[in-house]
Amino acid sequence: MVGLFRDITDTTGKPMHIPAYSNPKRILAIDPGPRASGYVVYHEEGMDVKEYSHEIKNEELIADMSRHRQSLDLLVIEMVGYYGMAVGRDIFETVRWIGIFQHAFGMENTILHFRKDVKLSLCNNYNASTSNLRTAILGRFPPTGGGATPAIGIKKQPGRLYGIKSHSMSAISLAITWRDNFIPEYPWTRTK
Repeated sequence: MVGLFRDITDTTGKPMHIPAYSNPKRILAIDPGPRASGYVVYHEEGMDVKEYSHEIKNEELIADMSRHRQSLDLLVIEMVGYYGMAVGRDIFETVRWIGIFQHAFGMENTILHFRKDVKLSLCNNYNASTSNLRTAILGRFPPTGGGATPAIGIKKQPGRLYGIKSHSMSAISLAITWRDNFIPEYPWTRTK
């Protein structure tokens, strides 16, 4: 234990520092973009996703974070990884926004996850596709809605993930990865 942080290693064995508290109730998860980001506020009560927007302008998200900061416990953001290829302006702009989000929320309550670690956590495979991740996420939520995908549902019979789109689905994967890897005592089988 070092100050407010405890030492943990990521999937590659590199040390990570995470907040020492062990049970955040409301997690703000962000899939960042250069101009707009997907986000979700993930509640622990019954694994419910209560508030979401499939995409919001980054400036608006910062304003929302400031207004609701006291009701949020943890920020989880997808970090840009290096894969040996040239990057452009949008990548640098996304990295800049990641830093702005961290600063606005508080560095001590922010976790960064690389996409490859999310894939490994949810699908046990670094090469998992977005479709594989979506399937893994849908399997975590009870089939309470109607239609072909009951975790999402339909307008007349919505499921817990009704209205969630691609960027918010990525944000949910970040929150679930946090819960799976850093709070192992959490009972994922709970559905009520």
